[in-house]
Amino acid sequence: MRSLSLVLATLLLVGCAASSEPQMVPDEVDVQLQPSPDQNAEEMEAPEQIADQPVPIRDSKAEEELDQPGTNPMEGAEVPRGLIDVSFAFGGETRESLLYVPDSYNPTEGSPLMLSFHGFGLDSQIQLEQADMRSLADRDGILLAYPQGTLLGGFPHWNALPNSPENKTAVDDLGFVRELISQIESDYPINRERIYASGFSNGGMMAFALACYEKDLVAAVAVVSGQLLDNGETCSPESPIGVITLHGTDDRVVPYEGAFGQLSAQEAVDFWVEHNETNTSPQIDTFNDGDMTIERHVYDQGNNGVAVQHYKYLEGQHVWFNQRVEGANASELIWDFVSDYSVSGIIFDPVRRD
Repeated sequence: MRSLSLVLATLLLVGCAASSEPQMVPDEVDVQLQPSPDQNAEEMEAPEQIADQPVPIRDSKAEEELDQPGTNPMEGAEVPRGLIDVSFAFGGETRESLLYVPDSYNPTEGSPLMLSFHGFGLDSQIQLEQADMRSLADRDGILLAYPQGTLLGGFPHWNALPNSPENKTAVDDLGFVRELISQIESDYPINRERIYASGFSNGGMMAFALACYEKDLVAAVAVVSGQLLDNGETCSPESPIGVITLHGTDDRVVPYEGAFGQLSAQEAVDFWVEHNETNTSPQIDTFNDGDMTIERHVYDQGNNGVAVQHYKYLEGQHVWFNQRVEGANASELIWDFVSDYSVSGIIFDPVRRD
C-alpha cells in the first residue's frame, strides 16, 4: 500500500501542474473503509453495491401537478419512502442523486437535509455505503442526498470552485446542487435553515465550496480527507458556519501538510477559526481505537455560538474513517456536530448530548 500511495502522489503532482485545483487520481484506489485493528487493509474488498433498489422520484403526472400554481404535492398523498433515484436535466446533461427518505420522515414538517458528496473516481452508491447515515436518518427523520458527479476521463468528479478555467471541466456543480435541493423540495418539504454538506476527498472540497460561495445555503459542513481550495481570496461567507474536519496525517492523496500550492489541513482549520471568530487556542483531547490515535481539537465560542472541530488521525490514510471516538464513527461524529446548527447559528448547547 505504501508503494502504491507513492505512485498515486506522483500522478497527482503531475496532474496538478495545469490548474490550481488538484487534478486528483481516483479515490477508489485508497477509499476502502479504514480497517479495524485486526484487519489488514490489503485484504479489504471494495464496498458491495447497495442492496436497496432506487425507485423514481417523479412521474409525468407529478410534473404536471407541480407546474400548477398553489399546488402542494404533500396534500392528501403519501410520499415514497426508502432509497429513491432523483434525475433531472441540468446544464445540457442528465444529473442524478440518490435520496433516502426514512419512514420517520414527516411530510407535514420541513426536514433537515444532509448532502454527502463522493470522492474523485467514486460514485453516489459507494458514498452511501462508506458514509452511511441511514440509521441516523431513521432515528431523526432527516433526508439524505448522495449526489452523483459528472465524468472526467471516465471518472466522476466535482468542480469545487465557481465556474472558471481553473475548474476541471465547464460543468456547473454549484448550480447543480442548488437545483437538486429545489427538485427534492418540490416533493419533500425541507427545512431551508438546516441544510448540511459533507464529503470525502474531492467531495469534501465540494462541501467547502458550498460554504464559501453559496450565501447561507448550508448551516454546517463536514470534510473527510478533503482540502480547502480557496485561501480567502474569493471564499468569503457572510455568516458564521459550523465546520468539522477529519484528516489523516499519512494521507498520500490529499496530504495533511498541504501540497501543490494548496492549504494544509491545519491552515484550512485556521481559516474557519478566523472567519467564525472562535477561540484560537483549542481544547485538545486524545483517544485511541486499536492502533489508531486520534486527537480532537475544539475551537468554540464563535459568533452565533458556532464552533470548529478538527479530528487528527495520527498515521491515518486517505479514507473515510471507521475508528470510533467515544463510541461514534465518522458519520456519527459528523451528524452529532452539524445537527446542532441552523444558518442562524447554534440551536442549543452542543457540549453534551445525553
